[in-house]
Amino acid sequence: MSKRSVIKGTGNGSVEFQPNEKFGVVVAVLRDTRYDAVKIIEKATGDTDAFLNDRYLIKDIYKGKAVCNFADGDKFNLKYGKDLAVSRLLAKISKAREKAIHTYIEDKAGKLNVLFDKLTDMKSKAPKSDVVAASKVSTVKRSIVGTSGSSIGGNMVKKMFEAYERDFG
Repeated sequence: MSKRSVIKGTGNGSVEFQPNEKFGVVVAVLRDTRYDAVKIIEKATGDTDAFLNDRYLIKDIYKGKAVCNFADGDKFNLKYGKDLAVSRLLAKISKAREKAIHTYIEDKAGKLNVLFDKLTDMKSKAPKSDVVAASKVSTVKRSIVGTSGSSIGGNMVKKMFEAYERDFG
């Protein structure tokens, strides 16, 4: 078994190869990948709570396999087998990460929809004086978001206020 570095930030950073020249097979194994998607989520959003949800975790070990086709006259080539096995391994782990990140995004979108539903419900039940005050949300928006839109949640807060103004303003 030999090892080589693949990508920084992926599992333990090195792939273990299990070649079998007799059968024309090369298997690439990458370990310690369980938290890869969560690390990406944390880096992109700053959300450290993603580590607490199993829905965003992926398998701990991924394998990619390359098989030489001796029947068609192919000859075993270890370098080509390693490259192909790593390529297949990375395709598998990328698909798993993408699925976990998509789940995270769907969860967050669901929570935002609940928030907007609550705001809608609050507006419909509010007395007329509160509705007039809510129409002046741009003053609140400027105080929370600031003129550049970069403080306290930045663009997300700005988009929430824009959606609120569009729907209720």
